[in-house]
Amino acid sequence: MCHRAMDLVLSDVERAELERLLRQTTLSPDIAKRIRGVLPLGDGASYSSIGGALACTDRFIAAWKRRYVQGGVLALGDAPRAGRGHGLSAALEAKIVRLTVQAAPPAPP
Repeated sequence: MCHRAMDLVLSDVERAELERLLRQTTLSPDIAKRIRGVLPLGDGASYSSIGGALACTDRFIAAWKRRYVQGGVLALGDAPRAGRGHGLSAALEAKIVRLTVQAAPPAPP
């Protein structure tokens, strides 16, 4: 599919911020890929050309664009994931915290 990103306009400040982030050596590869998807959208590049360059689908590009439009560069970060958690009830977790804060650890044998 050949989509065009007609409605994403990046200001000079936004573009400079995204490019600055890409130069950081500590940037997560996932976030860098999302930024590399958003930058060309600001130039009017097609989803198919971006998808070909980044090996991803139109769906991902559309999601990155939507997230950026709604929340800026911070929205390109990893979203929280649902998971199993640690399996402790709130009461048991509170008890563990209380015991570790109030009681001295046992002496080694």
